[in-house]
Amino acid sequence: MKSIYKLSIVVILILSMMLMAASCSRQAPVFETEKKYTYNALPEEKDNFSFAQFAIWCPENIKTYRGILYLGAGYEYSSIPMMYEEKWQNFARENQFVILTSHMKSRAEEGNDISYWQAEYGSGEEMINALAYFAQETKHPEIKNAPLAMWGFSAGAQYNYHFTCWKPERVITFVAVKGGYFFSELNKEALKVPALFFTGENDLQRRKDAVEDLFDKYIKDEPLWCLANESDSGHEIGKTEELAMPWLQEMINQRLPQNASTSKKAIKLKEVDQSLAWLGDKTDGKIAPISDYNKDNKNSTWIPNENLAKSWQGFHLHQ
Repeated sequence: MKSIYKLSIVVILILSMMLMAASCSRQAPVFETEKKYTYNALPEEKDNFSFAQFAIWCPENIKTYRGILYLGAGYEYSSIPMMYEEKWQNFARENQFVILTSHMKSRAEEGNDISYWQAEYGSGEEMINALAYFAQETKHPEIKNAPLAMWGFSAGAQYNYHFTCWKPERVITFVAVKGGYFFSELNKEALKVPALFFTGENDLQRRKDAVEDLFDKYIKDEPLWCLANESDSGHEIGKTEELAMPWLQEMINQRLPQNASTSKKAIKLKEVDQSLAWLGDKTDGKIAPISDYNKDNKNSTWIPNENLAKSWQGFHLHQ
């Protein structure tokens, strides 16, 4: 009888614990654990993509998300696996951002020369549609209008540039790692978006020329752009994240209003603090605050503060 009694007590305890767990789970916040959500697009005839999938990763225990970290991969590759990289997850948690990733493919019809990375031709609108979907699915309405900090490699770099040209008001900053095609014309608002471009010493000459030509074309407009060349590196991400991640963080700190919420509408991003900015000479790497810079501005690159200027100098001149 004693053994049966003890067994009954154990069973009752287990059942009680199960009931308590079920009750707690019903009262838990939307994100009990970090979650992934996926959106698959159905292209229309006018769209510049044949396939588009977007996915977000949501850090846990965050009441209101402040922004979106977008990660873009090379041509027709998926960036979705990048959302599981610890460094990006930590970055998202620290900034209370979600991570947005994608996998897109261009139309293959003969004579079609508009690629999916030209965001203004359909793929950008589809990404905005995906954000509206994620806002509804996650019960976090702020995701729909949240501003983006964008990082991209190769075609992902090109997508970030074109998206910024199309919707500059949505972009905190963008990083373009070793892209090679930049077609869209910039307006005044797009020129205010800080951007970090990378080239690779051993990359194809046409890619390096494309970035240099872009700088030459718009230097007279004084864009908030920085160009960093990675020595002894080809068409690869390489060590660019050593400079890219502090850049993203600084631009989020400077441009994202501290207590603003996008739950009902988009927010107006702050302009950068030019009193903190430095310039660097792309040829010899010399740096100075904007007010003290006495070299030819046509060969200069814009850097948001002293610490990043010193980091850029070490990266750009590294042999």
